[in-house]
Amino acid sequence: MPNSPLRLSRTALAGMILGSTLLCASSASAQTTTLYNPTLGTKPGDQGSLVLGNVVGASETFQAGPPPVTNLNSSASQGIYAGYSNYNTALGGPSGFTTTTFVNAAFPTLNPTTGFTLNFTMQLLSETHTGNANRAGFSVLLLGSDKKGIEIGFQSGGVFSQSTAFTQMDTNFTNTVPALLSSLTAYSLSIQNSTYTLSAGSTLLLTGTTQDYTGASGFGTEVYRTSNLLFLGDDTTSAGANVNLGAVSVTANTAAPEPGSGLLLLAGALSPAAVLIRRRKV
Repeated sequence: MPNSPLRLSRTALAGMILGSTLLCASSASAQTTTLYNPTLGTKPGDQGSLVLGNVVGASETFQAGPPPVTNLNSSASQGIYAGYSNYNTALGGPSGFTTTTFVNAAFPTLNPTTGFTLNFTMQLLSETHTGNANRAGFSVLLLGSDKKGIEIGFQSGGVFSQSTAFTQMDTNFTNTVPALLSSLTAYSLSIQNSTYTLSAGSTLLLTGTTQDYTGASGFGTEVYRTSNLLFLGDDTTSAGANVNLGAVSVTANTAAPEPGSGLLLLAGALSPAAVLIRRRKV
């Protein structure tokens, strides 16, 4: 598989240009929900917001560290799959898999208009995807209230987003990415309107257009027709991985940022003490 540099979609590029032209805007309020805190000394499924599902031969072990993490290992065979979701799940239904209810009923609404971010800390110890470059041993799926979102695959050599045909779309296999993946790294996957961004700290890894996976068919694809859903783990029988998972949280903005141009006009009419102008958060 050839290495390819970070590709910016036209939508994402336009969003960056627009953001640079707005001089100010009011900050959107946000709600952060902790989904997993490893410092509590337990595994994700013990803390009431995530559940480990569809385990077929994977191992799960809490490691006190430091730093504390939960190890999820599906590398014994590529046919093994397991991962964490914010939904309770059950077998059955036309696709062989149905989502039921939130693990935590207080899980926030992920509104793409106001924007939301999944924060997670992960270390990819090993990963295999022999025979299928479009699959990854560790994946993150994030869908908003409109059932649109993005699935990111983490391979040992880099990261990529999945198209609606479940093939590699936006990719980053540059030589700096494997070092991030092999370390315990904090990632942020954000969605605003129809644009997603994946960052490792201050380093942008991927950006592009969110996808509508609702047309997917086959066993297990009902998850792609579920709103406000997240998944972290091995969701394929064509790859495997050994990962350490650290803290996981989700931040949902509760109000959309206002255009900065209107505030600039008001600033000319009111005294400086009466108007607070904030820089737009990007």
